[in-house]
Amino acid sequence: MISVKFLIIEDNDADYELLVRSIQKHDIKTDFVRVQDAQEMRKALIEHKFDVVVSDYMLPRFTGLEALRLFKTFRLNIPFITLTGTGAEEIAVAMMREGADDYVIKTHVERLYHSVINLLQKYETIRQKVKLDKAIKESEKAYRLLAEHSSDLISRHSLTGEFIYASPAIYVITGYRPDEVKGKLLRDFLHVDDIVKVRTQVNSIILENNTSIFEYRFKRKDGEFIWIETSGKIIYDEYNNPVEIVSVTRDATDRILKDQRLKESEEQYRLIAENATDMITRHDLLGFYNYVSTSSYTLLGYAPADLLGKNAYDFLHPEDKEKVKTGLNEFLKMGLGIHTTSYRYKKKDGKYVWIESTNKLTFKENTGEIEGVISISRDITERKLFESKLEEKIKELDTFIYRSSHDLKGPLASLQGLINVAKSEVQDIKANEYISLIERSVNHLDNILMDLLNITRITQGAIKYSKLNLANLIKDTISSFENLTEYKKIEWLLDIDESILLITDKSLINNVLHNVIINAIKYHDRNKSNSFVKIVAHAYNHNVELIVEDNGEGIPEELQKNIFDMFFRGNTKSSGTGLGLYIVKNAVEKLGGQIELISKENKGSKFTITLPMNLELVQSNELKLLN
Repeated sequence: MISVKFLIIEDNDADYELLVRSIQKHDIKTDFVRVQDAQEMRKALIEHKFDVVVSDYMLPRFTGLEALRLFKTFRLNIPFITLTGTGAEEIAVAMMREGADDYVIKTHVERLYHSVINLLQKYETIRQKVKLDKAIKESEKAYRLLAEHSSDLISRHSLTGEFIYASPAIYVITGYRPDEVKGKLLRDFLHVDDIVKVRTQVNSIILENNTSIFEYRFKRKDGEFIWIETSGKIIYDEYNNPVEIVSVTRDATDRILKDQRLKESEEQYRLIAENATDMITRHDLLGFYNYVSTSSYTLLGYAPADLLGKNAYDFLHPEDKEKVKTGLNEFLKMGLGIHTTSYRYKKKDGKYVWIESTNKLTFKENTGEIEGVISISRDITERKLFESKLEEKIKELDTFIYRSSHDLKGPLASLQGLINVAKSEVQDIKANEYISLIERSVNHLDNILMDLLNITRITQGAIKYSKLNLANLIKDTISSFENLTEYKKIEWLLDIDESILLITDKSLINNVLHNVIINAIKYHDRNKSNSFVKIVAHAYNHNVELIVEDNGEGIPEELQKNIFDMFFRGNTKSSGTGLGLYIVKNAVEKLGGQIELISKENKGSKFTITLPMNLELVQSNELKLLN
């Protein structure tokens, strides 16, 4: 049921009652407000919201024409109906010309209801149209605002490709102003090789009524061709006939050229991969192959199709599988760099070969997330056999050095004893000079033999674990040099955590401390009055960092790369064996640590040694991993 609120302008009670009854007998909810003069009418229009106004033409204090004119001042979008007497059609016509919507003769007042309903529908249609027009205008305004300020080119074209409209972005993209392209055909700006392709795609979106994205080359105003990406859509009229094309366009030169370079790079990569003697593979983070080069057949007996979709771990020797997994997981955690590993791989004939793989991570282009691993693999079986034989020879050589050194120690000790006897009995001054020279050479040879024995013990000896206080070890080592003349010329600066306890090999750690500290003493700068040796030891992350720093002679930069080599002396004045720092490096590595040197000639040297606090635990974990 509709609800209608009436404003009735009528002075005659009988006519008013008749009018009201003629409306109320219909299925309609009504509300009536009656006025009789201009003042009452104005007040009612201000205070109420009406759906329709019905006015008698003949009123005592003002006319229907005056009522209509007053009504129009309020600019209300509702109907105004005039009531007239019999034979007053000329008055009704005058009212219609003035702006009334309809007239009803009082003798046919029953027609008033139908007039009201028809006019309400008419005005509702008008209101909807006004609302729609307003929405269209706002939409067009928003569209134009978007088009005028978008970095993408928004354009309209006829079905033949003629520019109807181009947004200002066309100037940034192509160098043309909008008015310079209006009325011109799109094909006039296309690269000759793209005209047919674009025409085909446009015809496709017209016939199939879809949105299409296509790429083509567009000639800029400066004559240069750029790559364009366009999304086009057909606009239809009310009869569903295509009338124009709306497109959104952007400069895609950088992306398309990048894609072309990437495609060329991939083609080159595939060409290299297919012709390389090493096997190139790509697999996901779980180890499943998604690319295998053809050299897999030569290397392993498998065709690429035999491996694609399979898991690489299924082909590994059972003893190597966990080691490779753990190493690769650590590599993934780091998220960068190169990872090289070796393992045994089962060939198609069932035999195992040693393989070395160099791995590099691949990343998703958009997110930067790790996508997988690319590997370059080669057969190192022969190298492994050679290394195994080499290790045997090295062990044999170490054994020879140890036995020779040990065997030479006996005669050398006898010779030292004879020298001591000769020094006490020979009185000739010249002879004693020769004896001293012999003694110096014998002692030097003894030092070399001791160092060689030390090296053999380091490389071949088993670790003997002890719980040791590092501070005490350092202090004991320093005290052992108190009788040296140079000791008293040096200021000793200690910054040592007294609570550090190491579980390590006492002999090896003493070797490290002895050689590094004696090195600092021997090469202090005799021209400096403030010579110092600074020793710092602190624990962090289950490791201990030991720093031995001096302001001595330093080591020339060009010699530093060889400083840990066997028999190398960084100083021409050195009287040592050239084995001290070689022993240090081997001992540190045997203890599971690292050593670094920073040195500057005439400024001093700084050795930084990092060792695990619990070597026994570290080696136990490594053993578990290998097993």
